[in-house]
Amino acid sequence: MRHLLGQILSDRYRQTKTSIQAWLADRPYVKYLATGIVVIGFVLFAGERDVFAYYRLLSREQELRDELEVLRPAYEADSLSMEEFLRNPNNIEHIAREQYLMKLPGEEIFLVPRTPSKK
Repeated sequence: MRHLLGQILSDRYRQTKTSIQAWLADRPYVKYLATGIVVIGFVLFAGERDVFAYYRLLSREQELRDELEVLRPAYEADSLSMEEFLRNPNNIEHIAREQYLMKLPGEEIFLVPRTPSKK
């Protein structure tokens, strides 16, 4: 019985294989179509530059644009105040003395370390 079942399945397999081969022989474009579908599927859904990564990047871009819109007014205000600050020679001298420890000839600089007060 087992041998007969194996024989029937083997015959059925051969018939199916033959009919598929005959169908493909009548339609030679199918193998190119199938290959194209596999390649397009791989490009769209596999690899590091797939459709999902593209939408993640679009989302990230929008987040960064929103953040830029929030920060732009503060940046412009700081830029204006910095320009005004740097136009005045007294302000430039103030920055040079405090941040870069520059001095005029004949002056002495004393550095006092800042220590937290103990209570």
